[in-house]
Order: sequence, then C-alpha cells, then structure tokens
Amino acid sequence: MKKKSFCYTLKTKIEHIKITTGVPRGNGQIERVNRVILSMLSKLSINDPAKWYQYAAMVQKAINAHVHSSTKFTPYEIMFGVKMKSEMSSDIIRLLQEELLEVFQEDRRTMREECRANIQKAQEAYKRNFDKKRKRSTEYQKGDLVAIKVTQFSNKKLSNKFNGPYRVIEIKRNGRYSVEKAADFMGPKVTSTSVDNMKLWAHFEVDEDLSSETDDEQDDRM
Repeated sequence: MKKKSFCYTLKTKIEHIKITTGVPRGNGQIERVNRVILSMLSKLSINDPAKWYQYAAMVQKAINAHVHSSTKFTPYEIMFGVKMKSEMSSDIIRLLQEELLEVFQEDRRTMREECRANIQKAQEAYKRNFDKKRKRSTEYQKGDLVAIKVTQFSNKKLSNKFNGPYRVIEIKRNGRYSVEKAADFMGPKVTSTSVDNMKLWAHFEVDEDLSSETDDEQDDRM
C-alpha cells in the first residue's frame, strides 16, 4: 500500500483487510457488488461482449441511484447529500433489481449450507465429548439376576429406589431387556426395562423357588 493511501485509510478509519487469493469472502460486501456489476455488464453486452465498457457508466449510475437495504439511502445521496435528478431506464432498474435478488438468494443458500455444516460439526464434537465421558454400559445375559429402578407409583423418600430380583429373559436392541420376577415382591411379573435403569442383583442369589420374606414372617421373628 502506498504512503498516501495508507494515510488516507488512517484518517478515514478504513480497515484494510488482506484476503487469501481465490477466497474472496473476506471482502464480502465488495464481492457482492462486483458480482452484480459483472453479471449486468455480461447481459447488457451479450450481443457484443468486447464492447462491455460501453455499459459501465450506465451500470454505475444505476447502482449509485439504488436505495441500499442497510443505509436506506442511495450511494449518490450519501456522497453528495441530494437525490440524483437524472432518470434511469426502467429496463436497467429492473435488471439491477433482478441481479440484487439473485445475489441475495445465493448468499442465503451459502449461509444455510454453512449453517448446516456448523451444526454437524457441533453435533460431532458433542458426541465425541459425550463418548469420552460416558461409561461403558453393562451387557446383561439371559438368566442374569438384576434389580430394576422404580420409576412409577413410589414415595421417593420412603421406598427403595430399585426393585427385584428380576431375571433377564430376553435381550432386545439398543440396551433394552425383558425381565421377569425371580421372587415374590410387589411389582410387575414381566416387564421391559433399559440398561440405564438396571443393576446386577449382587446381594442375593435367588433360584426359581426362592421368595422374599413377607410381612407376616418378619412379624413372627419380632
């Protein structure tokens, strides 16, 4: 950058951002305008592309007279403080509006694609972190004695958090099991549960004929 240009950018507080070659997204607003200019010149000079320069002033005038969506003013008004008096061709105005709409839709498609890619990256990162912290689930086999978590109709302060013993009778997909009672206690005879609501019945070994003590048996011993 020349010294004169550098001093001008400092005075006007213009930030000079260098971009990677072939990656123009760093100058997003400028590139959008350039796309509009190139597309309009291409369409206006379609019969004789070599004479595109004949339409450059016309395109420049159309852009300078167009109200910007961000500023709500035309570039001409911002620069000179008055509205442009000369009339514009309706065909040029229509062409400019079509190009601006096309650029807007293209930018929106690009933004949505980047959004989907960012969401996918975030989900993959979340899954990696979750898998690192997640403990390996216990894999139960048929015949294993387990206790299952009480999730319904219980007073959490007074009742046991787990009920059992139950015997695993079927192994289903995604960590789900069918279990049946292996003793006499309050609870469903056969039910389905998931691995996160199960734990091994480690304190007792119960066969098919063994049942839990009833309240009457406990009273007889007291």
